[in-house]
Amino acid sequence: MRRTEKEKSTPPGELLRQAENQLVSALCGIRENSDGWLPHTVYVEEDGDCPVYTMYRLLDIRKDGGCTLYNPQTGEHFTSRHLREINIEWLVTLWERYLELCPEKRAASVPETCPGKGTDIRAFVWYCGLTGRNVSDDRLVRMWKESPLRSTEDPEDETLYEVECLTLDELAERINDDCFAYTEDYVRFIDMGHLQPGME
Repeated sequence: MRRTEKEKSTPPGELLRQAENQLVSALCGIRENSDGWLPHTVYVEEDGDCPVYTMYRLLDIRKDGGCTLYNPQTGEHFTSRHLREINIEWLVTLWERYLELCPEKRAASVPETCPGKGTDIRAFVWYCGLTGRNVSDDRLVRMWKESPLRSTEDPEDETLYEVECLTLDELAERINDDCFAYTEDYVRFIDMGHLQPGME
């Protein structure tokens, strides 16, 4: 099944930027530092002829995404760095560590209509022939639970398709390993903590 002009595939780089934006926004929204969260080890890809990852200790995060990094090998402090410079897998690790230490803080960024729910961003991946890109979040979650399913777009297609639910780390790994069919699949980021009761 071919996509229409309005349903062009999203490049892998754009998918990572979307995930990165959500992670940075979530981290910048943290108002309190729990014991054992910061400083935290992170890695930054430095400029060069080939990828070089430098280990730093993340010391603080500011509301605008700025942060302070400490290089334990050189003893240098860098006060004008940004969270976007940190490798995305380590942003995921940083966020998951915060939720592990402060589970009661999850509700801070959640609307009052869903009390007790937390931020849990997942990437839903599905074949473009299964259903259109404008499917609602609730419907997509139901399809994930009920999959494998036949296409809702082509009644003659008897193939059964899966809707996958990935963590951001799993999605990043798949894209980085060139295992993502970005010419055939759609991706939707859904905060599972914002779904109404009974949908998660």
